[in-house]
Amino acid sequence: MKRRLYAALLACFSVLVVGEGSAQERLGVFVSDLHFGLGRTADGHWHPYEDFRWSQALRGFLAAISREGHDQVDLIIVGDFLELWQLPNDIHCQGSGAGAGCSVAELVDLSRRIIKAHDADLQALKDFSTRGSNRLYVVPGNHDAALLIPAVRAPLIERLGAQNGRVFFVESGLWVSEDKRIVAEHGQQIGSDVNAFADWPKVTTTDSNGTQLMIRSWGERFVQQLFNEQEMSYPVIDNLNPETAGARYRMSERGVGGTVKDLARFIAFNIFETTPGQKYRALSTNGAHDPPFNRAAAEKVGHRLFSYSLPEGDSFKEQLQDTNPEGEELRRELDEMLKTLSTEDLEMLCRNAVVYTKINPCNPVLSALVVDVLVPRTAIFKRHLRAREEALGPFDLFVYGHTHRWESRWKVPLSNTHSVTVVNTGAFQRLVDEEAFLQLAAAKGITPAQALRELRPEDLTACYSAVFVRPGTLRPVAELWLWEMSESGGGRFRAPGIADCR
Repeated sequence: MKRRLYAALLACFSVLVVGEGSAQERLGVFVSDLHFGLGRTADGHWHPYEDFRWSQALRGFLAAISREGHDQVDLIIVGDFLELWQLPNDIHCQGSGAGAGCSVAELVDLSRRIIKAHDADLQALKDFSTRGSNRLYVVPGNHDAALLIPAVRAPLIERLGAQNGRVFFVESGLWVSEDKRIVAEHGQQIGSDVNAFADWPKVTTTDSNGTQLMIRSWGERFVQQLFNEQEMSYPVIDNLNPETAGARYRMSERGVGGTVKDLARFIAFNIFETTPGQKYRALSTNGAHDPPFNRAAAEKVGHRLFSYSLPEGDSFKEQLQDTNPEGEELRRELDEMLKTLSTEDLEMLCRNAVVYTKINPCNPVLSALVVDVLVPRTAIFKRHLRAREEALGPFDLFVYGHTHRWESRWKVPLSNTHSVTVVNTGAFQRLVDEEAFLQLAAAKGITPAQALRELRPEDLTACYSAVFVRPGTLRPVAELWLWEMSESGGGRFRAPGIADCR
């Protein structure tokens, strides 16, 4: 009997079912990167790894969107719902080598602890899903990719009450609206992300003994190791935007761990994560939309292309220019890495270089300046979105998270007659952008590294980002909003970019 009940619950949670109301009648709300973690320690204090401490803000947000959508709301959590990378001391996840991590048993243990720690938050989500005809969708990300393992997500199934038919797990990793016009995914599979899974949504491997283990990406092994080890001393190291900023300030004080190869990969990761998101004016010989690009020319530039893609004063740029043996080894490593990058990644580096140097190092024939407007990541997104359309058919709106940086909508042209609007949800977390963080440090009269040690997540502004797609429009239109609410009450939606939500 229990086995049949479990199978029924699993089916409810795993299969997308058309519910009440058409897509045009429902409000769609997208959030990501809540990172429910270990909660509080035995003494009642927050565990240093715990980033989600905002239960009242979540309840207020859920009530507000339910009112806004007249209890006909699709809430889509676009990845990293649970934090399954940050481990308690008694779960070791040794795996069988660098590319393999936790066992299924370890992940089940961890998911149960997180669910217990966030019981009230999960109850709030369950209550939301049972109100009116609301629905809740959970899309896996990189930090909670283990939810793709049925045994790991089973405790979550039970706690969210998936038997009500309103809670759905998106096993493909791609949420698609009922009218097929909106696609959402976490985002770690875009471009050459160091957190990507080669065979997504396959996330496990098997060791020589037949034990099923979680695949561990380089991003998890190096970046997450850095954050996990340092968050005890640097509580907001992963609350800065961009996400790599905290690591840079920590490295400026204590140096980088790992090998020169690790440092080279982190420099590339930092550039890809922090590429300028705003439109800029660039070189062109003929007024065409894209600047001249030649792969051979880009490879000839070598490691300098990474240096050109960083602003003056950047600590990584300075390391690249070091004349010591470590600097020479780092440059050789980046020379080799450049040869392995995709054409789209190389184009993005070249466009970044245009931003910072005002010249195009990837054009074999440098020419006079002609004004044009570009977005550095266009080539990467063109490739990704075309692949998605080949599999799913044409769509109008693409929503993703992953970077923790909200971005207003922008268009990626896929042909002369068709473009896809792209928008980033940011994170439903208290975050601070780098400029505001530096201002906080300056106001306290301390260095950025000291501010990393002294600030707590509670010191950051109580603003949480979300993307809304309202019903009744001919084509889906994404609206970015910030939910501002302290744990003592209040609650209102704010426009993105306001000074007091940075």
